[in-house]
Amino acid sequence: MKTRFKVAQIELTNHCNMKCPFCPQPTLMTRKKLFMDLDLYYKIIDQVVEDNLADCVSLTGLGEPTLYKKLISAVEYATDKGLSVKVSTNGLLLNVETLLNLYRARLDNLFFSLQIMDEEAYRERLDGKNKQTFKEYLDNLKVIISTHIRNNPQTKLRISIMGNWYLPHKNILGLRYFNLSTDLLRDFIEPIFSLIESESSLKKKSLKLSLDDIKIPRFYENDREYWILDNLSLVLKEANGWANSMDASDDYVLIPAKKGFCVAQKNMFEIFADGTVCLCCLDYDAKTTLGKLTLGGNERLVDILFEGRGKQIKDSFDKGNIILPFCQRCLGKRRHKKKLVHYGNMIRFYPFKVMDVMLKNRSSLMTRIRYSVINKFFKV
Repeated sequence: MKTRFKVAQIELTNHCNMKCPFCPQPTLMTRKKLFMDLDLYYKIIDQVVEDNLADCVSLTGLGEPTLYKKLISAVEYATDKGLSVKVSTNGLLLNVETLLNLYRARLDNLFFSLQIMDEEAYRERLDGKNKQTFKEYLDNLKVIISTHIRNNPQTKLRISIMGNWYLPHKNILGLRYFNLSTDLLRDFIEPIFSLIESESSLKKKSLKLSLDDIKIPRFYENDREYWILDNLSLVLKEANGWANSMDASDDYVLIPAKKGFCVAQKNMFEIFADGTVCLCCLDYDAKTTLGKLTLGGNERLVDILFEGRGKQIKDSFDKGNIILPFCQRCLGKRRHKKKLVHYGNMIRFYPFKVMDVMLKNRSSLMTRIRYSVINKFFKV
């Protein structure tokens, strides 16, 4: 049976051991920092399964999941219920023991979020408690990769690198490599790629591609994923401004959107560490709250999502109306102060938003149309 959403995102904690300047957690988030009660987590998973809400659980949010002491138990409980589980980590606390335990818990996808490319940027992001050097951080990543290749688990390891490939107006705070070129990217990942090649040859595995095959995403792509092995990939992601909240540019003004459609609200929902249910994974401060689950309460997640406020918001989106200020900001257009319309917005965003309204939840068809049309007329 088809689930109502693709992903249920559950924030085990909003504590983090890094303070990345392009993330709203250190500066913009005002929510109280805490860890989710494990029994509340069990209740959430039970309801997700009972009401067929999603077949995938993403254990991420505004915090670092490896800080959660019961992470392995959380993963195992969800996989025992037949759910696919993914975890995203900055890797500071990820070691071989934790990695092997995640394998045993049958984790499906482990995202190693590698957003740091030099010693200076690394030191900027440390929270003051971690004394690990940048070299030690990268050496640990290499150990993780070696362990992964040698164990050949079902778990997929996906190394994620973020950049701001083509849009200069999205000058995300603290993202030094926002104009990251293909050559600079290759220089950075070459040692990692060489390690993968070396370890794979020991296991008599053939790589699916070479270093020369890896290029930054085209201007119409949000991300691009390269599968190096069957269970190991490199993900190049476009930097996001957290619903236009982290943009540092003074040359552009935001025009909030009153009309439009959001595919994300059809595909996922978020539950924060305190049980607050929100519409969107970009909502760092519970601005799109639909309701709240409590440990001893009788609330039903399905009712929170599809009745009351949840129903009102979704019905509005179905009619092409955006009623939440947070969503209006997120879906808004950026315009250069000295120009009528910025060409990047016009070419990249406006046609896609029209398609979003017309096709609504037909996201796979929409994706095929937008890529084929843009690829035909704009060669990058």
